[in-house]
Amino acid sequence: AIRWFFASLPSQVRSLRSVTIAHVDAFLEGQTRHGWSRRSLYGLGCRLRSFLHYAAHQGWCQSDLPRGLDLPYLYALEDVPRAPSIEQVDQLLEGMAAGDDPVSIRDHVILLLLTHYGLRRGEVARLTLDDLDWATETIHITRPKMRGAQIYPMSVPVGEAILRYLRRARPQSRYRSLFLTIQAPIRPLSGHSITAMV
Repeated sequence: AIRWFFASLPSQVRSLRSVTIAHVDAFLEGQTRHGWSRRSLYGLGCRLRSFLHYAAHQGWCQSDLPRGLDLPYLYALEDVPRAPSIEQVDQLLEGMAAGDDPVSIRDHVILLLLTHYGLRRGEVARLTLDDLDWATETIHITRPKMRGAQIYPMSVPVGEAILRYLRRARPQSRYRSLFLTIQAPIRPLSGHSITAMV
């Protein structure tokens, strides 16, 4: 790392005493342009700063040089994707749509509602048969955080998936909840069940 740094210095810099923080910044920016990740730059910067601390202690460079070196921030979960890609979501939905058993048919509708409308699990679990307005092709969503209901247009894929679920997979029940367990005892699906399914 130190050899790379020295090689990056302009030819007129003949000693460490002439090195400035601008030279250090230019070196790290150059590594960024060469595709170094933030984690790799952090490790490189740490090694360089350790050397500069030693050099400052020996009187070889300006004493404030190591303190002026800013390292990139590292985040604990920065390597974890924030969300699946749209291609992965589409692949998941296509796979679920191909399922012909009642659980797959129901779960496909739930995933469509989560992805198309950005609903929370509790909002999906609270949906009832009365929230579906087939005449106006809308869905009424109860949103506790907004203290009221919102009306959304029913997209064609969602509407078709709901009809398929109602005709082929939803058990006969006294419950008005849209989503029910498939096996006995038949009851409304909970938010926790939706989390587990997802």
